[in-house]
Amino acid sequence: MQVEVEEISAVEKKLTVTIPVERVQDEVEDFYAELSKNVRLKGFRPGKAPRPHLERLFGEEVKTQVGAKLIKDTFQTALERKQLKPASEPAAEPGVLDPNRDFTYTLRVEVVPPVELHEYKGLEVEKEMVEVTEPGVDEALERMRQAQATFKDLDPGRGAEPGDLVVIDLTAKREGKPLGKDRGKGLRLILGEGDTIPKLHENLQGLKPGESRTFEATYAADDPRPELAGKTIEYAVTLKELKERILPALDDEFAKDQGNCASLAELREKTRQGLETYYTERSRRRLEQAVVDRLVEKNPIAVPPSLVHRRAEELARSALMLVRQRRVSEEALHQLAEQFEDQAKKDVQAAYLIEAVAAREKLEVSEEDLANKIAQLAESQHVHPDKLKDRLAGEEDQKRLKAQVEEEKTLAFLLEQAKIKIKEVRSDAVAAVTEP
Repeated sequence: MQVEVEEISAVEKKLTVTIPVERVQDEVEDFYAELSKNVRLKGFRPGKAPRPHLERLFGEEVKTQVGAKLIKDTFQTALERKQLKPASEPAAEPGVLDPNRDFTYTLRVEVVPPVELHEYKGLEVEKEMVEVTEPGVDEALERMRQAQATFKDLDPGRGAEPGDLVVIDLTAKREGKPLGKDRGKGLRLILGEGDTIPKLHENLQGLKPGESRTFEATYAADDPRPELAGKTIEYAVTLKELKERILPALDDEFAKDQGNCASLAELREKTRQGLETYYTERSRRRLEQAVVDRLVEKNPIAVPPSLVHRRAEELARSALMLVRQRRVSEEALHQLAEQFEDQAKKDVQAAYLIEAVAAREKLEVSEEDLANKIAQLAESQHVHPDKLKDRLAGEEDQKRLKAQVEEEKTLAFLLEQAKIKIKEVRSDAVAAVTEP
């Protein structure tokens, strides 16, 4: 067998594999022998059909089947002979099989990229340290208070104002054609909060139950919903119900009902502790991402395109989940994935670089490391460690778990070696957070 390699890029190779005619003929003979034993043809006993008759009936199928078998049986040897490690499933392009000639096919393969670590110790990163302030605690308590609001019917004479609960029917058209089917009936929202449709809230202000209004909304070009990105949509909204929001008093009774606390002072302290935990975890996640970003920046490598595309689609699906849209066409998904190509490339580069650092520094994963990780996951999932261990006993699960632990150990190593600059921030100067 002869194998020639053409380098398309650092991570893409094209192999031309030639199999000698002797092996081709052997495979063809074996195939016809097996075919003769198993095929049932009218007028012939099993195994007695003449070879020319079989060739006339099954010749093309035999060529296809033998070609596929030769590729399956030889491509791994071809890769090993050229010392190529595939990063994804190779794609074969079979040639035309002639039983009296050498058989040649091509194999396009993406390989694991060569990784040269230039700089990974002493990476300069910034760590955000958030001081939980009294105004920050006040904001968190206010969000708790808003979440426990009640609503009462309004006098018919008043129009909708910010803070009111409105129930609406909403229809949409794009270029005069309806968009969606009955998804906009009975929508409930708080006026002035969470405006996911441009200009919706401003067009609801002043409306009274039974009144309608039409307006146009233009979406940003990078909107995660492909059918809306960069488009102008014609909306018609009808106000069905209107209720005024009544907020509970922020006092000891509120603390008892909502925080299981004896007093408002105790609820404030509990809220402060929750915010401190939240910001500490957020700071850790951001610091890890910062050191990964700097690692990629300092050690640029080429990565297999198919892995980047796959990661981009994962990010696109996550974005769609955030806007509660799970079903999209393949075309729409691919279009959205293009917006995530840069981030996906960084993610794939980071994975290879982290693996290379782990190998360079001999950061091996021990059985104790795996046991500790399982215990940590079991606690977060509220299950017994033994049950989780049994659930993760499969080969693929073990492989993923080991990779996760290796990544965590490598990130810890990089942070130990990093030059970290502290940035102090007040909690009331950062974006609002989910309630702790």
